[in-house]
Amino acid sequence: MTDLDPSTPTSGIGITEEVKQARRLAFGGYAADYHRVRPGWPADAVAWLLGEPTSTLDVLDLGCGTGKGTAALVRLGHRVVGVDPSAQMLEVLAHQPETAEVPTHFAGAEAIPLGDATVDAITCFQAWHWVDPDAAAPECVRVLRPGGILGMAWHRPDRSVSWVVELDERAERTDMGSGSEALVVAGFEPFEEREFAYQQTMSVDDLVATVASWSHVAISPRRERILAAVRALGVEVAAVSPDDTLVFPYLTDAARARRL
Repeated sequence: MTDLDPSTPTSGIGITEEVKQARRLAFGGYAADYHRVRPGWPADAVAWLLGEPTSTLDVLDLGCGTGKGTAALVRLGHRVVGVDPSAQMLEVLAHQPETAEVPTHFAGAEAIPLGDATVDAITCFQAWHWVDPDAAAPECVRVLRPGGILGMAWHRPDRSVSWVVELDERAERTDMGSGSEALVVAGFEPFEEREFAYQQTMSVDDLVATVASWSHVAISPRRERILAAVRALGVEVAAVSPDDTLVFPYLTDAARARRL
């Protein structure tokens, strides 16, 4: 449970619970590479998720993973605590300079190990689709203070770019939705939504590592074949760049809601 996994079905249709759990926990085995290649979170999007506060907040980063979103929160000056069900991901977070001092808990969203009304906001970066919303929603309500905000965000590839469409085909992706579709969480007001643009410059090796970290690829018996096809595409795209890099274009879907 953590940052970008654009390979994940958001409706739950066409994926068994067994496969979902395997994909949910697949990240830990390559946590260091995951942290190295996954995109970060732009400050303007993170500030918007929090309701654009003018003072310091106590924030729970739910599904914090290796701390990509956590670091963005720290840079904005907030007091942050992280929760994630992957010990390997939390270990990477603990060794990053920006997040080394952030307290973390090895736990899931369905049983948050914090007291009642202890945080002003909860962020969930690329992770809500992994949780059981019926169990997680009341836990979020419980730990939030009155008027507290729940903010979620998902990166998704910008498919207006032709090579990104080709990447979907080579990576054998069949689920193209965003995690914010039809977002309703019990105990919260209707969600406001906003879209942000984000770009990540990477090498061909980074592109291959990024796709390797997508959960459906990580558990696929065709993994090596998929990655070879992705590498060939990356070489084609990077060939037009003077420094043999490519720019991966993302759209960031952000949603926020106040606790009732």
